[in-house]
Amino acid sequence: MLDPLSPLSVPPPRYLLESDSSDEEGQGVYPSGSRPRIVVPSPVVRVHTAQPGSETLYDEVIVGVGQAGRYLLKKAGVKAKGGREGLVVELDEDRRRIGEGYVMGAGEGVLLISLDETVGHESTWKITEEICRIIKAKSWTVISTYVPSMYIPSPTSPSLLDEAAPVRCLRVSGHSVSVEQLAKAGLAGFDSPNYFTGFTGAFATLASHPAHTFTGSMALLSLPLPLSSLSDPSLLSALFMVSSPAVQVIKEHLQQHPAAAVWSETNDEAFYGPGMGGMKNGKARTGGAISEDVGTMYM
Repeated sequence: MLDPLSPLSVPPPRYLLESDSSDEEGQGVYPSGSRPRIVVPSPVVRVHTAQPGSETLYDEVIVGVGQAGRYLLKKAGVKAKGGREGLVVELDEDRRRIGEGYVMGAGEGVLLISLDETVGHESTWKITEEICRIIKAKSWTVISTYVPSMYIPSPTSPSLLDEAAPVRCLRVSGHSVSVEQLAKAGLAGFDSPNYFTGFTGAFATLASHPAHTFTGSMALLSLPLPLSSLSDPSLLSALFMVSSPAVQVIKEHLQQHPAAAVWSETNDEAFYGPGMGGMKNGKARTGGAISEDVGTMYM
């Protein structure tokens, strides 16, 4: 009832009079949760170098992601997991080995890092930051794989239905490469709306983000699956296009040990969907986790 003798005052806000709308104004009272919140600990990532504390400036660092990393180890004649010769970098997530880096050739100018993609998104970013913080190089080349049938081509690009799928190249930093130069080398560009994921996307983000002091140039290469269909000249041409010092090392190994460098259909790792990774013999490569082998979405 309105009291005419009460002092004139502004009526309360409309929403405070309606219980249904009080939540919209942040006035609602919510009961506390019955269950304690589960906090998942962040993964611990470590990058171990052969000489901790010392900084080596490499001419080039090649990062092979997933199946591409194992492919490059075989083509370059670098010992895979289990071998210690030339091993200078070890990467761990908690207590699990997820990557190794080997010096290619007799010199110390080229470092080849093979990364396993069976890690979470948080670990992917942390590992990429640690690699770029500890390892310094004049140029970086990140090599992943893509599924040709899942790639969305540009409307202006020629049809490749009757041709072998090309190696695709994207320059993130450094000198640019024209479409004509790529076509002359038998390569193709990387078109939107296709985009990179996983380690490939993390390296590209670090190299192009102004908040990070990334040293050196960076190029991304995507090899078409299956890798057994990729010829050695196509691989060497792609590496040469990004000014890779590793071309000579791989070329010498292919000439001196042709049988050991063959990647056949038995080496191909089956995949059953974009982003769902490499399955071998119907089982995931590590611990039942699905491998994130395909480094590009829609590819």
